[in-house]
Amino acid sequence: HGWRFAEALDTPEAVVESYRFRIVVECAALSEPTFRADPAVLARLRDQHLAVLENVEVAGVRGGALRVDADVHGLHFAAVGNSPGMRGVDAQLRGDADGLRLRFEPGAPVAFDWPAGFGMEHEVSLAGEAVLWREGAGWTVHTPGLAILGRQLDVNARGGIGFGNDGTRPRLDLAVDIGEAPVTLARQFWVHHLMPKSTVDWLNAALQGGRLRDVHAVVAGDLDDWPFRSEPAATGPGRAGAGKFRVDARIVDGLLKFQPDWPPMAAVDADIRFEADGFTIAGKGRLGGIPVTAFKAGIPRFGRAELSVDAEGAGNASEFLAVLRRSPLRKDHAELLDNLRAAGPASTDFHLLVPFHRQPDAQGNSPRMQMQGTVELAGASLREERWKMAFDNVRGQARYDRDGFVAEGLQVRHDGAPGVLSLRAGPHVRDPGQAFEAELQANVGIDVLLDKAGNLGWLKPWLDGRSPWTVAVAIPRGASQAAAPARLQLRSNLVGTAIGLPEPVRKPAAEAMATTVDVSLPLERGEVAVVLGNLLSLRSRSSVAAEVRSLL
Repeated sequence: HGWRFAEALDTPEAVVESYRFRIVVECAALSEPTFRADPAVLARLRDQHLAVLENVEVAGVRGGALRVDADVHGLHFAAVGNSPGMRGVDAQLRGDADGLRLRFEPGAPVAFDWPAGFGMEHEVSLAGEAVLWREGAGWTVHTPGLAILGRQLDVNARGGIGFGNDGTRPRLDLAVDIGEAPVTLARQFWVHHLMPKSTVDWLNAALQGGRLRDVHAVVAGDLDDWPFRSEPAATGPGRAGAGKFRVDARIVDGLLKFQPDWPPMAAVDADIRFEADGFTIAGKGRLGGIPVTAFKAGIPRFGRAELSVDAEGAGNASEFLAVLRRSPLRKDHAELLDNLRAAGPASTDFHLLVPFHRQPDAQGNSPRMQMQGTVELAGASLREERWKMAFDNVRGQARYDRDGFVAEGLQVRHDGAPGVLSLRAGPHVRDPGQAFEAELQANVGIDVLLDKAGNLGWLKPWLDGRSPWTVAVAIPRGASQAAAPARLQLRSNLVGTAIGLPEPVRKPAAEAMATTVDVSLPLERGEVAVVLGNLLSLRSRSSVAAEVRSLL
């Protein structure tokens, strides 16, 4: 790799000798009996060297340097390997043996083609000038100011590129300012041969809308030291402190989609930075209806790409629930999320890590997407529609991840009394055989519980009072939640509840009696089992036709 420049034709005698050499060699080659002209190759070679010189003026003195002035039209050089090409350059040329200057024709269309890098051709126009001069054994190309104008593109560049002519890569010292442009325009300018395809695919999917403003880029350093890191790299190329590559911009009214199965973040106002071989973005926006007060995301190293996202938000609990319904959690918990209602103040934090590579960690484990976060409820209300259970003034924290969620010890009010509510789903359940568990500890009126216990309403005239109850719901794993043999269990010592049934079951409110009620769900065709201490065992079953069978 690298760049080398042959000796230049910098005297009149050298120019004449070069033409005489070509007359001898090229004509002899054409007369060889094995020579066959390939029209396609000739056409391609013609395209690669197509240019017209007009108003040519060559001046010099015998034995001295030449000076050339000319108008160049249609200058063309093809893309080769990882290097770009250009076609259609119009400029005024002035030069001598030590250097030359190109002053570009404003408004003339130029095609910039970089198959290995951008992967597509861009039509632009150039305004300004570039100068080239000798520097030791190499050459330097510099522009004091070059405007590059294209469809939705307004670039102003200054600085230069140095070619050492010693087999090394060039040195760049460039500063670039870019005018306001749509965020989606960035998809046309990823350097594909330096970025993993998985990273490019994610960036293309993530950057869905908005405007880029205040775009500034700086690159300074020898490309032999690329990527220019700010700290030593544990692995891979690059040398700390050897150079600088940084692009800063602001996204206004952006639309970002960090993961395909999560809602996009809208109304994004953020600062984005590409530095060395990575990027970061930080700002605020709205996820679904949730105001995201702060978020930060990035990929530290494109070569071993891992996307991290950290976000904080605050809003109404109903908006959080709406986002969860549109998240991967819905796959395993659709019925639960569809039957849950929430409202009131809540705040959240969110953390995501997505590896785009397949490199195992130190323990040999394959990379896996990680997602976790918390929701802080500060006086919200919750309602479960299937079981007609309502909770007010809910306070506490729920944790969630890619597989489920858990909320232990939520402080609630139920039926006007304080209580403690716990919810568990996925791998956070206590019984591995369950997909979902809920547990409420509260002082509840016996009439309310009998209403929820299916076909035990006939006991209402014989029971009266309030007692501390534990209400637990369990939905088994691996079964359809709509038809699963889920269980509702009620447990209490019945202190505070009087039983008016005949002896020996009769008891005053102050007396304790260990009681358990097990209910199979759904209620309309479930079985109910009641145990009152060691005095009574009751089992009843409801059919769809509302028949009841009781066993004492």
